[in-house]
Amino acid sequence: MEERQPGGSRDSLRERRRRLRATLFGTAEGYLLISGLSAGFLYSAGLALLSVWWPTTAQSLVGLTAMQIVFGRAAGLSMGYAAGLDHRLVLGAVLLMETLVVLVVYPLFVFSWRQLLVVRALARPMRRIHEAAERHRKAIRRYGIVGLALFVWFPCFGTGPVIGSIIGFLLGMRWWVSVLAVLCGTYLAVISWAFLLRSLLDRLSRYTAYAPLAFIAIVVAAVVVARILAARRRRGSQGGGTQATDSRD
Repeated sequence: MEERQPGGSRDSLRERRRRLRATLFGTAEGYLLISGLSAGFLYSAGLALLSVWWPTTAQSLVGLTAMQIVFGRAAGLSMGYAAGLDHRLVLGAVLLMETLVVLVVYPLFVFSWRQLLVVRALARPMRRIHEAAERHRKAIRRYGIVGLALFVWFPCFGTGPVIGSIIGFLLGMRWWVSVLAVLCGTYLAVISWAFLLRSLLDRLSRYTAYAPLAFIAIVVAAVVVARILAARRRRGSQGGGTQATDSRD
């Protein structure tokens, strides 16, 4: 009896590679992902070069980026202003990061949804994003593109660009319509937050030099509390669904 496992495994590996190439270079979402990853790499390289000539500015931008990724745009903006960075630099960095998030997460979700590219490590976050998008899907459907942009712009926890772009996909919008509407709403939100926080921090700084740091701590605490409450609601809903299933059985 012939053993064809090695050849079969090679064929399977070739098929996976061919499918990956077709996914990345044969779809609009693939080009979005490549663009997002490339822009992220260039941004990281730029920070590395910046640290050679202006290490203080580079460190401040790294802190801004980290705060934005972990705690959101308000924390990132506050960090940038507290570090004394120029308003245009802070605004540009935050807008860039918000754009990169959409360009990377949106195609990854689409690929996962279509079973074209599934990353096991991202399965749970993608499921949570899907659940959050489903909760707002019906409300956004009534107003279409304008509703989607306003949803992203509205300064509320859980209404960011990632959820907005996924809602656009679930509503059947074309990728460029969904991404454009989400980015427009996101840019308006960031600009609104930037001018509001800049004015607020300037006023608070008149009373004490530690006001910006205290404000950042408040923003971080609010985000942490909101996430804890959201996690409890998810566990409660999952527990309720399990009990309902057991009662039917």
